Amino acid sequence: MLCSAALLGACGDSQLAFVTEGDPGQSLSVIREQAYLAGPWQTTLIVAGTPRCQRRYPLPAKTTSQFAMDVHRPQPGVFILKADNNWYVTELQDCGFQAYKAPPPAPGELAGRFEVSDGDLRYVPTSPARSATSGTSGSRAGGR
Repeated sequence: MLCSAALLGACGDSQLAFVTEGDPGQSLSVIREQAYLAGPWQTTLIVAGTPRCQRRYPLPAKTTSQFAMDVHRPQPGVFILKADNNWYVTELQDCGFQAYKAPPPAPGELAGRFEVSDGDLRYVPTSPARSATSGTSGSRAGGR
């Protein structure tokens, strides 16, 4: 029993936040996973355009506890993402994803941002009147 408590204390953490395009099958999700307590974070973007597609893309963003990614929306179903100095484009039709070599000249309206606040990952829309919905879910393992 004592060994079990020690193993649970060594477990890391996982966090999930998402935004939908009105239809729950059309969404962007960010998952952050930590294999062990105080270890580096692995961040993954999930682009879902179900039933056509759903794909996972690892993000080379910060591996520390701090994370923020701006979400721009130049047109419905297309998102331009900015994490640190990295820019990406993704779309829900075919679940495509691509990194920009240089910042895009016009990324579109700022729709919101994925961010870590008080230790939890969440999506924060820029305007509460937006038609898209958002949510957060955190599953904690170990000492938090």
